[in-house]
This record gives sequence, C-alpha cells and structure tokens, in this order.
Amino acid sequence: MHIDQNEVDDAMLYILNDADSTIAETNSIKNLPPIEVPKFVSMTEFLILMQHFERKYNKVEDSDEDDEDSIHERPSLLRENSNHLFPHRKILCPQDDGKDADLVRTAKSTHDNDFISLFPPTQMKYLALVSHNGMKSTMKRFVLANKNVLKKFCLTGTNSTMTMLKEVIGKRDPDVVYGPSCSSGPLGGDAELAALMTQGKVGGIIFFTDPMSAHPHQADIDGLCRLAMVHNTMILQNPTTAVMMMDVLRNALRESRPEMIPSFFFDLVSPSVSAYKEAQRLMILETIADDDVTVASAAVRRRSLQILNFDVTFKDFVDSDE
Repeated sequence: MHIDQNEVDDAMLYILNDADSTIAETNSIKNLPPIEVPKFVSMTEFLILMQHFERKYNKVEDSDEDDEDSIHERPSLLRENSNHLFPHRKILCPQDDGKDADLVRTAKSTHDNDFISLFPPTQMKYLALVSHNGMKSTMKRFVLANKNVLKKFCLTGTNSTMTMLKEVIGKRDPDVVYGPSCSSGPLGGDAELAALMTQGKVGGIIFFTDPMSAHPHQADIDGLCRLAMVHNTMILQNPTTAVMMMDVLRNALRESRPEMIPSFFFDLVSPSVSAYKEAQRLMILETIADDDVTVASAAVRRRSLQILNFDVTFKDFVDSDE
C-alpha cells in the first residue's frame, strides 16, 4: 500500500495534535520521501516509528532557541500516541500520575485483527492461562485485547481463569479448542498443570501472579515455575511480558514459523538437564558397584559430584563411606 505525500502530511498533523502546527512545520520534521508500508503495522513497528518522529521533532525544537520552553510543555510525542493507540494501558499501568490523562482517547484497536493460523490448535501443545485473584480483572482485559491470537491455541488453565476465558472467547465457537480445566490453584490446579507439562502437553503458560499477596499454595506455584524452567517452556509471569509476546505468537502462526515458538511443537529441556542426567548415571553405576570403597568407585563419585558443582575433595569421598 503506497502512501502519498498528502497522506503523510495529514497523518503528521494528526500525530502532532497541535492547533499551531502547519504543513510547513510538518515538512521540516519528516523530510522523508514517500514510503511503502504494509497494510498492518505491528505495535513494535509503531513504537519504533513514533520514536523516529519524536527524535526528529525534538531536533527541530532544539534548533529554535525562542521555543526552548515549549519542548518541556509539549507532552512526549511517543507517549501521546502510545496512549492513543495502545490497547493495554490498564494492563500495563504506566505510572504517569495522570499527567497525560487527557491524551487517552477512545479508539478502535486494530492490533488484534483476526487472521488465519497456518497451524490448527490440535497440532500444538496447550497454552495455559492462570491468574491469581488480584490479577483476574487484568487477565480478563488481556484476553479481550488479544482473543484473536489466543483462540488459535488449545487453551487450558486453572478453574476460575478457564471459566472467565470461556465467557470472553465463547463456549460454542466451533473454531476454539479447549483442553482440560484444572482445579483452582489452592486445590491443586498449579500441580495439575505441572503434571501436564511433564507429560509434554503444555507449550506455554501465561501466569499473572499477584506479588502483593501471600498464597497458601506457594509451594505449588514455585513448583510450576521451576518445572517450566526444567522443560524450557514459555512462561510469561507478568502483563508486560505477555503483551510483548503476543506479536511473536501472532507472527509465528500467521507465517508458519514453528521455530519462533518451539516449546509448542517440540519437547525441550534446560541445558543443565544433560549434566544432571550424566551425574545421575554415574551415581547409579557407583550404587550398584561393590560396597568396598575402591579408587575406581571413589573416582566415579568424584566425577559425579563435580558435574553437580560440589567442591569436595577426594578424602571426603573415602571418609563418607567409612
């Protein structure tokens, strides 16, 4: 899609949002030839574009000594337009103290347009959604803002989050595939998800944890997060990370690129797992050997513990069996 010069001028005037702005001022800011742009621009591309225009705008302002104070009076161009178009303001909670509240406008979001996924949900592992009570409303906003990409996956999660998910996305939509609903977190739901992950059925977890509250099932939460590390599974533990990853998921499905989201297609493990398995193998060999402490068996144990990063001397091996 080609944008001619008049369209660029009109767009820049709208972006600047200043009654005193003129076409001449706009031309002095951009100085760019007509460009070819895709029909849909991702949020990442949009932010980069805004940063570019903001740098050029501030450069023009800096060159005019008489208008030096206006630089500080004018709200940030990047912040203004991010607030105008970005649909996740209440999810990310920017700490601006309301200084630019008047810049937040109601706009129809186009970042979550529906698309055709080149991978059916049944060909991928589950995408699990979990949220603590203090983060339920945030998870709902997140699902509403990204439902067209989320519904391309086979969805699972803990009980209350899954109930909300089905209400937002729809229970009867034939194109949406739901996996098993686990129990509520304090009743073992996190442990159930961990079990599904160890069985190779979970490819990613969006887990909005509440850092301001204590949880009776903290051990289960820690276990789920640790096993996600062990199995090298995508886990997004706060709204910012989840928002940033949506474009990656969308592009991977739309462009048929499984390498962008490997944990949904392949059984992975942490790089440290191979060292652990080697240490376990050596331990087993030593265990089934004769009970007598020999130089050979001590050497096996020494090698095993070195792999596990224990700083133990040879004498310690011998003394430990006496």
